Amino acid sequence: MKSYKIIVPIILIWACNLSREDHHIVHKNLNLYNLKQMTDPLIIPIDSNTSFRSSYLDYYENSDKSYLVYLSNTNSHILFFDLATKQKTYEITYPEEGPGRITQIDAFKIINQDSVIVVSLNWNRGWLTDWEGNILNDFALKPDETNPYLWVDNFKRIDFIPPHYFIYNKAPYLKANQPGFWDNPITFIYNFDDQSTKDVFTHKGKSASKICAGAYIRYGFTVANDELIYSFGLDDNIYVKSLSSGNVKNFYAGSDYCKEIPNMKVGIEDLEKRIFFNQNYAYRHIIYDPFREVYYRFVLHPIPEEDNADLLHGKPFSIIILLTLRS
Repeated sequence: MKSYKIIVPIILIWACNLSREDHHIVHKNLNLYNLKQMTDPLIIPIDSNTSFRSSYLDYYENSDKSYLVYLSNTNSHILFFDLATKQKTYEITYPEEGPGRITQIDAFKIINQDSVIVVSLNWNRGWLTDWEGNILNDFALKPDETNPYLWVDNFKRIDFIPPHYFIYNKAPYLKANQPGFWDNPITFIYNFDDQSTKDVFTHKGKSASKICAGAYIRYGFTVANDELIYSFGLDDNIYVKSLSSGNVKNFYAGSDYCKEIPNMKVGIEDLEKRIFFNQNYAYRHIIYDPFREVYYRFVLHPIPEEDNADLLHGKPFSIIILLTLRS
């Protein structure tokens, strides 16, 4: 047996300076704190057939138990670990051969104890299955020339809004720092009732220089209730779109550490991009916490120019905590 250890350090940096009083997602007006707290490690034993790395995790709770739900990179099985006993109690397996095969799973969404959605970037498809791995429905994730690739990770998650709306993101196929990068649709809803797909989010007119954050392209995305929430790499604002009304609002959500992040120049070489990435702040992901009804927005901090930071990791970061204000 191996043991897989999850150690979650909680690093909370509270930023303030409200510019408007009518935000419904705002910073708490507090002094600036630098808090560090290490939780007890969560140690879960796994067998030799299970990868100790996972590209996708989730939390699932039924009437009496809470689970860490874990996508095994070894075989695309979905594993349920009871958080009380720290033991694997269930596993969803999918056939790899035959007409009902499902392979190369990249993300999943547990809807209830009968249904789960799984998607594959390689196949550009999604499947609605039961917990025995049988396919109930399958659907193409709208491949086209401007949006050829499903874009999913732990911070741009697929989601489901009851009773029948599946939400996912695609990666636009244009140069990241060219004009019009976000004029193409990036978020789509699949309706299980009539098996239709529609575009639900574009960001026409958004300057690509505020989206390209140096050595990589990232945007934050989350779903909360009836709203889509977006966060771009060099933009102090976050954007909230109501799925019911279609209205989009933006709210200031900048870090107190950086008053203004400069734009990255268009057309620069990879070395210049790396230097820009090292020298500047950049916003990364935004995550909704439904238990506390707050949002966490990640901010990457500068490092010395000569440091060889990993393009996706390796930089210090802080977390802005945004409150949801109810009317």
